[in-house]
Amino acid sequence: MKVKIMSFNAQHCKNFNTKKIDYNSIINLIKDNDVDIIGLNEIFALSKNKSQVSKIANKLGYYYCFGKSTNIILPYGNGIISKFPIRNYKIINIPKIKHKTGNKHYEKRSILMVEIEINKNIYDVYITHLGLNKDEQLLGFKEILNNVKENNSIIMGDFNTIIDNNNEIKK
Repeated sequence: MKVKIMSFNAQHCKNFNTKKIDYNSIINLIKDNDVDIIGLNEIFALSKNKSQVSKIANKLGYYYCFGKSTNIILPYGNGIISKFPIRNYKIINIPKIKHKTGNKHYEKRSILMVEIEINKNIYDVYITHLGLNKDEQLLGFKEILNNVKENNSIIMGDFNTIIDNNNEIKK
């Protein structure tokens, strides 16, 4: 069985052309591409029991999970939407940088891990949004590697970097 996976930075579900919240453009993108598991970054919780992820998932008839990373007016973080049942989840906080070496904005980051059941097999799906500074990215990848299981794992997200042969992260 093939499973289609998509990950993207939803940037608060804003439409770039209208600059307004536009859930339908994301829903149509998912439908048009017949995607099974979707990872979203830069998502808001709208209330205790509702988030931008839940609004999209409910319209699709999919399962979902929101994982808070920080507060930016409202709880803010990552989300997973899935055609397949989500059995469990956990939020893994990426530790704060003790000695910042970058010159870009630092903010609290996390990794959302969900267990998704596909054909009676459990897969661990990880979604994260790493920082803009190299030290944040290295720490984020280290945290991913410390938590990911070897088998049946999917890692996705906005890593804010290009991984090439000269990149410290690849090493």
